[in-house]
Amino acid sequence: MRLFSRGEKLDPRELPTVPLFVGLDEDEIAEIANMAERREVTKGEKLIEQGRFGDSFYIVASGEAMVYIADQYVASIGEGSAIGEMALIEHRPRNATVIAETDMVVAEFSVKDFLKLLDRYPTANLRINELLNRRLQENLDR
Repeated sequence: MRLFSRGEKLDPRELPTVPLFVGLDEDEIAEIANMAERREVTKGEKLIEQGRFGDSFYIVASGEAMVYIADQYVASIGEGSAIGEMALIEHRPRNATVIAETDMVVAEFSVKDFLKLLDRYPTANLRINELLNRRLQENLDR
């Protein structure tokens, strides 16, 4: 497995059924998969780092990762999880570090493609906003 392989397109079959894409047809899922780059992440590698500015949004296609805030473990995430949306929408540094617990495949969306996704698919936009609100509340509850 290559660390952070780039330039490969994601096969739509690798894109898990995630709440963001519920209600979209096969052609729409294929278009979304075409926007993403397929990245392989090796166990133990940091996918994102707290405090750094982000330029990508990720959806976990396979594998698991651990989420840390201020070096404290807060959650495990897996297939279908969205990572990094808060930094892109709010234009601020990442609020958590995410480390691969297993080898992973993620769909990586650039800022441009993430914004295109939100603009073109209102359902995905709504789900991202719901996710943001939930994560903000979780952070306030900590």
